[in-house]
Amino acid sequence: LKGGHGLGASPCQTADTLFVLVDHAGPSYLLAVDKPTGKTRWKADRPSRTSWSSPVVATRDGKPEVVVSSNGSVAGYDPATGRQRWELTGLAGNTLPSASASGATILVGAGAGRGTGDAAKSNCCLTLAADDNRPSYKVAWTAASATASYATPLAHAGCAYFVNATGTLYCLDLRSGKEHYAERLPTGCWASPIAAGDHVYFFCKDGRTAVVKAGPEFELVATNALWAPKAGEPKADPPAKGGGGDSMDPVVYGAAAADGALFVRTGTKLYRVGRP
Repeated sequence: LKGGHGLGASPCQTADTLFVLVDHAGPSYLLAVDKPTGKTRWKADRPSRTSWSSPVVATRDGKPEVVVSSNGSVAGYDPATGRQRWELTGLAGNTLPSASASGATILVGAGAGRGTGDAAKSNCCLTLAADDNRPSYKVAWTAASATASYATPLAHAGCAYFVNATGTLYCLDLRSGKEHYAERLPTGCWASPIAAGDHVYFFCKDGRTAVVKAGPEFELVATNALWAPKAGEPKADPPAKGGGGDSMDPVVYGAAAADGALFVRTGTKLYRVGRP
């Protein structure tokens, strides 16, 4: 792969199909794989572009649609055929955060300082719609100041959450885009947040998880640490250990929820947080 960091996309899925995005400086494509057999269902070629975002599955009129936000555009694909249904172009900074889907609502995140263009104007909310009876989209709103540098934006309980590079958490009204608050987390987040019930979990780079009450008013419910920093070691952005390059550890890179537990990944360890 030609991209400097290898393939960074995670797959997404419907009941019977797995979708894999390969976007880099070489031949790029979206691939659909039959889950029972592992055979290729279709392969949709895409223009070459460097990105590490992941595809997501949205819902249009009760049916799935694959949405890809990647280096300059957001596009929707028919999951049965791979045909591109629509595309929003002219974006900037959407090389790392993936789009997120809540039914027919799509949140698009972008970080400043990546490529040309105004990334601030690329953080937006789309709704899947029809244009002359053809599948399309509408831009519901564009964020005034919120950006998503690494972590994917999250829609939950009527709010949209964006985290920028310095760890500022923006909470916006999901319908209008009006900013409810902007508050600092312990540090920045590379992992995407997870919502459960009345709380949203933000997995900071330094191993601290900030638990925020869901809703338009900021309330930090708890801050939990996966590990204690060693004496003299900074709490955020620790130096690289062996191997050089851009690798840093311990740093939280990703998190997922499954089987009543949280799974948090660093460069060398996988943590499970939950009941035995």
